[in-house]
Amino acid sequence: MALRECEAAHCSGADAEINEICKQEDWPIGHPVLTRDSQGVCVCQCSCFALHTPILISDGITKAVQDIKVGDYIQVAGLDLVWRQKKVGFSAGSKGSRTTLQPSIVFISYGENQHLVVTPDSLFLTSDKKLKRADKLNFEDFLISENGEKININGVGIGEYRGGFHHIATDVEEPSANLDGHLIMANGVVCGDYTLQIKYHGDDFKKDFENMLTVGTKEYKDKYGELERSLINNEFFTPSFEVPKVIPPLDARTFISDYEAERHLESGTFRSFTDHLSQTWIEYLFKQFKLHYPDINFSLDWDNDAVNAVAWKDNEGRHVQVFGGLVRSTTLELEGLSLVIAHEIGHHYGGEPTYDGELSCEGQADFYGARNVMREVWFGEFYIQVMEKAIQQLKNFFEVPFRNSFKEAAFIPEEGNPSLSACDHPPGICRIETYNAAVDLKPKPPCAG
Repeated sequence: MALRECEAAHCSGADAEINEICKQEDWPIGHPVLTRDSQGVCVCQCSCFALHTPILISDGITKAVQDIKVGDYIQVAGLDLVWRQKKVGFSAGSKGSRTTLQPSIVFISYGENQHLVVTPDSLFLTSDKKLKRADKLNFEDFLISENGEKININGVGIGEYRGGFHHIATDVEEPSANLDGHLIMANGVVCGDYTLQIKYHGDDFKKDFENMLTVGTKEYKDKYGELERSLINNEFFTPSFEVPKVIPPLDARTFISDYEAERHLESGTFRSFTDHLSQTWIEYLFKQFKLHYPDINFSLDWDNDAVNAVAWKDNEGRHVQVFGGLVRSTTLELEGLSLVIAHEIGHHYGGEPTYDGELSCEGQADFYGARNVMREVWFGEFYIQVMEKAIQQLKNFFEVPFRNSFKEAAFIPEEGNPSLSACDHPPGICRIETYNAAVDLKPKPPCAG
């Protein structure tokens, strides 16, 4: 289920109706939306500024971003910061229900008690006259005012926001090198309009941000310390460090061994920390699995970079948790993640052999998850379709620590254990064999314990 980023002319221009439907239904940013033309799949692109963000429309006069319509005039400039008025050519957004939870939203505190709430890909002009994504800003950067004066950044954080967003653009024409007509003023600082935002989604500009630290990640926190805690209180924004987390016990049963997880973290490639789409996959899958397994408490620890998922049982019931590092792995998409969740459910209901009479061993969890859980959740032919993609994705996933050849992954010992026991994680090649046996309703392979 690979979804691509949409071109500006497709999603923002030709398919304005898609954005309107997103607005009407109050779907969050990144929500997958199917189209019926040759362009394929789009996502809701109602992004940029939180509703009620003041945009400069003329000298000293601002207007809430959602109240700016096509044909209205706003103040625009290029890199030379020579300001003039220009007509708005595109305006769209969400309706702003406080019940809509938007994940991975960036909160920026700056200047004298000023702040902005924006999506991660919103662009800001910094004092070096370069555009920088919101999720890459830090206190070493300076935003700039209408007159080019430096403005200190006091805090940058990422978290959950309840509310709507809106974006505007002067037109969808290719911006000039000077960016003339595509820089606007939002609450006292210079930003890019939506046309620039889409342009910077392209491969030509992604490299500009690849080596920059992303707010919310461990590397960002290690370097900038308590920067994200320097935020103004906002009743609709919850920084990620304040979002309640379910902490698994040390003996929780993992999808892969700690040894493999560490190798994945070293060798794997990952989606952005602010990737909305993979979060949407997990939220959807949790709802789907919860319908069939209502007694399991599902949770996502997005901030955890560990490439793993866990299952455990305690006095509060049965639990399955997926870590952000696994969700962001580029080898897995909705189907592969579905099979990972099924494996963790297999720990709860797979039967013998078990760890100390409780949760099922790894090979049994693989087999039961693929044969029983996935069949329960994905009905009829959907089961085969999802499993075929899931198996291929998991094969790619197990290959990551052994890039030269999948055959090298035929034996992956537990850390500190030279041989496999009945409950250890089977080697990757055995796990693929187990999944295929489950689909074909054949016996569990001997290698799976």
